[in-house]
Amino acid sequence: MDVSNSRNNISSKGQVYYGNNLAREYAPKYRSIIHNLKHHTANKDLTHHIYINKSQGSKAFSMNIVTSYKHPRKVGGVDEHVLEQGYRGIDFRKGKKYLLKQIKKISSWKSNIDLTLPHEPPEIDVKPVKESFFDKVKKIFRF
Repeated sequence: MDVSNSRNNISSKGQVYYGNNLAREYAPKYRSIIHNLKHHTANKDLTHHIYINKSQGSKAFSMNIVTSYKHPRKVGGVDEHVLEQGYRGIDFRKGKKYLLKQIKKISSWKSNIDLTLPHEPPEIDVKPVKESFFDKVKKIFRF
């Protein structure tokens, strides 16, 4: 059995991007979230963006994970599906815990999209109908 064949390889390289500079700056603090996004969603079709925003004048912050999935066909009339999960508060550890739980829902969200039938218009074969001589006579005399 050839395991190293490129057809048999399963890639777990998810694409995770920092949405803003603050997210890049705080990246070492939420390394476990990045690890789970890359390895537990295990799909090259998913793209994740992480955003962190701080409120001015308070300790509150918001952390959002925006996951996008571009389906090869239109599903529900849409090419690209987006799932946004977020946390707003003052405790970073609680935010991390909450988002780690939410990451587990991404694979079921994607599978629900894949199970939905694509809504593409069916191809209709339109051929002109030839009328027989008898049909033409019927039209003239309205039988």
